[in-house]
Amino acid sequence: MAISFTLIILLLGSAFFSGSETALFSLSKIRVKRLQLENTKNSGLLAQLLNRPRRLIISILIGNMLANIMASTTASSFSMRMFGDKGIGISIVCMTLLILIVGEITPKVIAIRNSEKISLAVIPYVHLASKLFFPIKKILHLIVNMLTPLFAGRIKAQRLRLTEEELRKAVELGRREGVLGVREEEMIKGVFKFGDKTAKDVIIPPRRIVAVDISTPLSTIRSIITKKELSRMPVFEERLHNIVGVLYAKDLIIASQKGPFSLREILREPFYVDENIKLDELLKKFRTHRVHMALVKNSKGKLLGLVTLQDLLEEIMGQIRDIKEGIT
Repeated sequence: MAISFTLIILLLGSAFFSGSETALFSLSKIRVKRLQLENTKNSGLLAQLLNRPRRLIISILIGNMLANIMASTTASSFSMRMFGDKGIGISIVCMTLLILIVGEITPKVIAIRNSEKISLAVIPYVHLASKLFFPIKKILHLIVNMLTPLFAGRIKAQRLRLTEEELRKAVELGRREGVLGVREEEMIKGVFKFGDKTAKDVIIPPRRIVAVDISTPLSTIRSIITKKELSRMPVFEERLHNIVGVLYAKDLIIASQKGPFSLREILREPFYVDENIKLDELLKKFRTHRVHMALVKNSKGKLLGLVTLQDLLEEIMGQIRDIKEGIT
């Protein structure tokens, strides 16, 4: 009876370490971080131990190995007393099946289906085992560190570089795991798409541009700015394709307070870009030149429309409700 009880305890120990290994190392960093943000019990200890995976795996493997060896030794000793020399063969066959089914396959299948719950439940006991096995773990850790370069060559720390596809998958995983909301996911995906688009992909066509002729009375211009809620708009001479400057609403207000002036005096130089400029490059130009609006031309110099800073931000963040810039 005592031997049977001992075998059961040792097999459960084997199952514990085997299942713990699968559960702990199937958790992604995103899931662990989410557990920490939710202040889940034992999540801090979980993150701490997983931050040193080599030491953790050595502790678990030591526990698993000791449980299996002790179970096999106990079974062999019992079998030899019962069946003599034939008992060794019987114990080998029986213990191989028991360890494989009870100590390995079953706990791993259960662990991979319930990795979070099991990881949080077992981590305090794994931590305790790690302390108990410290002398053995320290020796094995030193041996592993010495042998690794011999078989794998000198391993140098490399900066982690992720491809765009890997980042996309990480974002999708974050959304499924609940770390990212729908809004955050859309924003990050917008960043990925941003660098692939050009000005012509977000251009505002001439028919939608709100612009005024240089000869338009100032009172009419003020009315348009107020009614359309514009912060700036192009000013042309005779025809829309002949842009002579950009009028800023704030410049108009300041000039009006100082006394009589002509519209041409307060116009700012129009900023032109090519239709094929990448949006990320255009964003840099906006920042460098400190402008919020660009007039877009093709290779022949024809005006195709305009692009605003708001248009670029909306490509990343979605629709923004703000003061308009020369568009209807």
